[in-house]
Amino acid sequence: MEFLTPGLLGLSAVASAPILVHLLFRPRPKVQPFPTIALLKKSLKRTRAFWRIRHWLLLAMRVAVLLLFVWALARPVFEGASRFVSGAPVSAAIVLDDSYRMSYAPGGGSRFERGRQLALDVVRGLPSGSDVVLLLPARGESTGLLSAAAVESAILAASPSPRIALLGPAIERGWMELGTGTGRGREVYCISDASETAWEGGVPRLAAAQPQDRLFLLDVGSDGPRNATIVSLRVHPPCPLANEPVEVTATVRWTGEPTPRAAEVVLDGQKKGQEDVVADPGSRSATVRFVVSPETGGTHSGVVRLLPSDDLPVDDARAFALNADDAIPVLVVDGAPSSDTQRDEAFFLVTALAPPGLSKRQTMRVTVSPVEEFERLDLSAFRVVLLANVPEVSSEGWNKLGAFAEAGGGIGAFLGDKVRPERWNLPEARRVTGVLVGDLPVGGQELHFAIQDRTHPVLAQFEMGKNGGLQNPVTQAFQPMEPDGEPRPSVPLAWSNGQAAMVESAKGKGKVAVLGTSADADWTDLPRNACFLPFVHQLVKHLAGLHGAATEFTAGDVATVAVDPSAQHASPTLFGPGHQRIRALAVEPGSYLVTFQDTEEPGTYEVMWEADQQVRKKAVAVNVDPRGGDLSRCDWKALSASPSGIAVETATPPARSLSGAISGGASERSLAGPLLTAALGLLALELLVAGRQNV
Repeated sequence: MEFLTPGLLGLSAVASAPILVHLLFRPRPKVQPFPTIALLKKSLKRTRAFWRIRHWLLLAMRVAVLLLFVWALARPVFEGASRFVSGAPVSAAIVLDDSYRMSYAPGGGSRFERGRQLALDVVRGLPSGSDVVLLLPARGESTGLLSAAAVESAILAASPSPRIALLGPAIERGWMELGTGTGRGREVYCISDASETAWEGGVPRLAAAQPQDRLFLLDVGSDGPRNATIVSLRVHPPCPLANEPVEVTATVRWTGEPTPRAAEVVLDGQKKGQEDVVADPGSRSATVRFVVSPETGGTHSGVVRLLPSDDLPVDDARAFALNADDAIPVLVVDGAPSSDTQRDEAFFLVTALAPPGLSKRQTMRVTVSPVEEFERLDLSAFRVVLLANVPEVSSEGWNKLGAFAEAGGGIGAFLGDKVRPERWNLPEARRVTGVLVGDLPVGGQELHFAIQDRTHPVLAQFEMGKNGGLQNPVTQAFQPMEPDGEPRPSVPLAWSNGQAAMVESAKGKGKVAVLGTSADADWTDLPRNACFLPFVHQLVKHLAGLHGAATEFTAGDVATVAVDPSAQHASPTLFGPGHQRIRALAVEPGSYLVTFQDTEEPGTYEVMWEADQQVRKKAVAVNVDPRGGDLSRCDWKALSASPSGIAVETATPPARSLSGAISGGASERSLAGPLLTAALGLLALELLVAGRQNV
């Protein structure tokens, strides 16, 4: 006999209440000598024994009534006998759902533990000589056809995976592994919790099924599951600079009725904040935001965690990784230096990128160079070069800039009134810039920016007027330009008259962006506008290659990490959660990428290598697939009735033993009704006996 809700058995303690009442309130008569009734003592001895028996009987009935009521609430069931009577060997496939969702354990044992016990019941109940194959679909593992004893050991060693599984393809695989032409009956047992996410596509159609073949769908779930899952984390920016604020946005979704929770954010082991999480009105989801800031460059591991933990804790936390850079070295080439600082072409750029007085927290290290000197500089010391209204660059200078971009550097150009189009249209210049500059500037009208690519890393921040709104600056004049070259450069930003305002192209491992107006206030009030600071910062970060690198992967997937060229001959090493060394990695030639699939455990993974006598790192986060946290149940009757080409038998949830799970055998019988009947009968008898005592 088992109890479906064993947690209620703790209420059995209330059965001690009648005993306590009996002991505390039983009458204690006073002794008073009275010689005239001495003759009645013999009669009292005979009747006292009778009343004592009656009192103890009433006490026992009251305790039994309370115990029977509690046991009935705990829903006891009685297991029947084995279903096999013929004794003929069969070939059986057991598909045991090992998705992390099966770790759900409301009030006691998990669904996976129930499923594992059910799988053991299947194996132990098979006729002697049967062959069995065990499939764990989330891990993609199969034992192959083995003896029952060997598969029993594999079942005992099985555990939930951080992945999710689709059961339809797993059933097909199990059916194929059973083979054909053996002359034996074939039976497939699928043990799961009837989750919608596990049964996408329904029950597969099994080919060449015979009348004696069977498919058993055994449900170890239960109705009314409740769970909260962090389904996504948005980290912006994903590759920040040291001391730069990072917004971490978590989305939480509930299965069942939403209950208020709290969420905390932890960075490098230190708690950075906590917020209440309450579902949005009329929905089962909520959004919570945090702001963290990496204090140094390098890798940083973080996690957002729901509090308190629920019955499926694996999806209550979601990790994130930050690869923070120290200040970006930027070279600003000043095309028109001036003693009047506000008329200097580089003034607004330098003020936006490296504001005076913030030297300890600056995210950019800016060097300013006049045109005649920059071609003599070693550009490898910089990650971004900005050309501010530069009249012309020599052929040697363009070749130098082209090599800089090919190696991964970023180039940005602001075209103003000093630009000489004939020099910018030289073949070596166009190979770098990807633009054909017009002969004369266009002026005499007020123009605004019109965003063409709202997903562009530089422009997405201005969606819906955010960060000052890029549509607000007014431009009086601009330098017309056309995309040039193959592949054709993109135009993510245009003017309100439809002409190109910014042209972007990829050069080797680097990027080049050309803006058709100046970075000073001669042609446009952009530098005096609130959007200039975020625009320039994001442009430099984009050109430096700090956007677009994936930092989150799903458990079990192949992870790809971009490393710099210094790792090419450095034999990078992979470290898993808890800084556990996993193995050495190889850099893909010419791509500066490392890939690995050692991602079974959620958490932060680091790729480390040594270059120039320094240890360098890149980090990524691995998390469970949030779809596994959705415990919504499918239509079990419709699922079992789907055409599969084979006789399908199902269990009435929750299936807890083989005998009760499979129709056609002795069923699992509920004892709740008989216990309630017995409790009511005892209660009536107790009232009758107590009433006769009081007469």
